[in-house]
Amino acid sequence: MIRTLLPLALLVLACGDKDDDTGFTAEADTDTDPQPGTLTVTSAEISGHTDNILLAFVMEEDGPAAAACMPITSDPEVVSGTMMTFGDENPCEALETVQFDAGDHEVSGGIYVAGQTVPEECFPQVTVTIDGDTEVTLGALEPCE
Repeated sequence: MIRTLLPLALLVLACGDKDDDTGFTAEADTDTDPQPGTLTVTSAEISGHTDNILLAFVMEEDGPAAAACMPITSDPEVVSGTMMTFGDENPCEALETVQFDAGDHEVSGGIYVAGQTVPEECFPQVTVTIDGDTEVTLGALEPCE
């Protein structure tokens, strides 16, 4: 019997006990701090809007913080773009890729005729959680409110 218990006791000592004072734990810590990152926006399939623009924004309290301007060149089409800072007058004048703070950000968007300020159709607003470089797919188009 001692021969059977001795290897078992050595195994317990070698592996440690989760509740002992050594600090050893058998559970891996998988939590990491959320990280800042970029945001890439992709559309669902878009039909009937050839030669228009999908314009998506990250909205903050004082207005749009970044935009992704994506030309629609075929029908149907799925477009994708990275959120960028933009010029004062033209959200399609991309300046540089935005690094967003980790956490929640509001994304909205619509289909625009070039040069217009009112969208023809809109995408539902979505909350995106940034934790490193992040991608989001917009929902189906709907009438603008």
